[in-house]
Amino acid sequence: MIIAGYSSYPWAPDWKKFREIADAVPGKAILFADIAHCAGLAIAGVYPSPIGYADVITFTTHKTICGPRGAVILTTDEDKANIIDTTVFPGEQGGPHANKFAAISVAFEIAQRRIAKCFATNDKENSEIKISADQIFVNIQPLSGSIANNSVYEAFV
Repeated sequence: MIIAGYSSYPWAPDWKKFREIADAVPGKAILFADIAHCAGLAIAGVYPSPIGYADVITFTTHKTICGPRGAVILTTDEDKANIIDTTVFPGEQGGPHANKFAAISVAFEIAQRRIAKCFATNDKENSEIKISADQIFVNIQPLSGSIANNSVYEAFV
């Protein structure tokens, strides 16, 4: 299994390259993509989506999708889906929060609308704003040199 996805990664992953690597593994490795921190950006089309490349995709509903706290596991493979279903519930998790179902559905509906694309685009663009040293009296530089999503890690020099 190749696990791709990042909590602290300001660049865009190359999902196609990950897929090529997974396919090159003898027996074909499962490609697992975690997009918890950038799912809303991917849905809005301002960040690469692993759909069509990853065998399994996970993300949260409360970060860039702006819904209530929750998580999603996606796959189009029925065998993998059955394994995930029987392992996660009731094995690892129980007692789903039924009171959140409607709110998560609304968050997904909103995530598909133009307003969500505006939010995601602004979120990404705000991460790229450069603050000059004379404005704040401190020289701030991105540690990564560039930014492809809403993750910003700065070095105070």
